Amino acid sequence: MNQSNLLELPLILDAESALLIDYFGHDSLEAIFAIEQEAHKFPWAKSHFISSLNSSHHCLVLKKREHIFGYMIVSFAADEAELLLLVINRAVWGQGLAK
Repeated sequence: MNQSNLLELPLILDAESALLIDYFGHDSLEAIFAIEQEAHKFPWAKSHFISSLNSSHHCLVLKKREHIFGYMIVSFAADEAELLLLVINRAVWGQGLAK
């Protein structure tokens, strides 16, 4: 991962439930790719995720212990950020996790 430390992670959202945001790496790719396939009619290819992981993109995961609820990929340039992808696992849709 070539991600700079713009964000101080992990970010604990709820200590009681252990819900947190952290960077993800190649070791999480299979689980994330499975969620991507289910969430989109035209999902990103696995090569897009690998490219993001190997670039300066921030690849973030929303998880509780080892269960992945969602992920996002953000590109930062100068003083701007571009949200490239934001996905919530269908199993937890409607629970406000993307707010």
